Amino acid sequence: MESPVRVRVAVDSAIEPLMRALAQSWQRMRPSWSFVIEQGNAAVVNQIVNAGGIDFAAVAVLPDAATSKLWIADLALDGIAVIVHASNTVSDISLEDLLQIYAGYRHEWSSLGDQTLGGTQVVVRETGDDSRLLFDQQVMAGTPCISSAIVMPTPETAVNYVVLHPDAIAYVASGFLVHAAQPLVKAVRLGGIAADAAAFADGSYPLSRDLHLIAPQEPVGALREFVNWIYSQEAREIITSHGYATIS
Repeated sequence: MESPVRVRVAVDSAIEPLMRALAQSWQRMRPSWSFVIEQGNAAVVNQIVNAGGIDFAAVAVLPDAATSKLWIADLALDGIAVIVHASNTVSDISLEDLLQIYAGYRHEWSSLGDQTLGGTQVVVRETGDDSRLLFDQQVMAGTPCISSAIVMPTPETAVNYVVLHPDAIAYVASGFLVHAAQPLVKAVRLGGIAADAAAFADGSYPLSRDLHLIAPQEPVGALREFVNWIYSQEAREIITSHGYATIS
């Protein structure tokens, strides 16, 4: 009988569904294992990593701790999906249009092609969220967001807000959107490029990013077995089924 193994993992909220799926698949093969998965935005995970006590973390944003002291490995690729209500006829938005919407220069959906909707309702994630960090860097590029933007604390609340408000626009990690499988929202193309694994893999989607595994030191022993399995074909199929692109 195998000795019990307890693993403490810190995970960016956007990656939590994937990490939980990987952990559950591993536990079916190794019933003696248990995982404690602590999730939060990038700032919270940063604090957890810096405080120590975790076995490893799955992150979109590397923590403040000196990376030379951390073991870092690539996990997968994903992107930030810009979402609108499924009834919205707008299916493609340029990055410039997106900037103007979020800066408050474009207020009406009619200027973007949907004549049935009124003003845009802009939804953002909270300060410190990994999706917001990338969005602010790649889209806003120093331009302030409109002050009336509605701040949502989780991907779930951002998606649910769009479900209930057809004139809203929001952004969430693409993997979460696949996991949620919410038929009342859709991801728009950005400059003609869809938020899918192929575009993440070839870098053509403008809001693509790398996801990482990190640990205080290189995993050894039982933990190394699990980390090695994450790069197996079985685990890669789980990763792709959640809408991520695997590392070549």
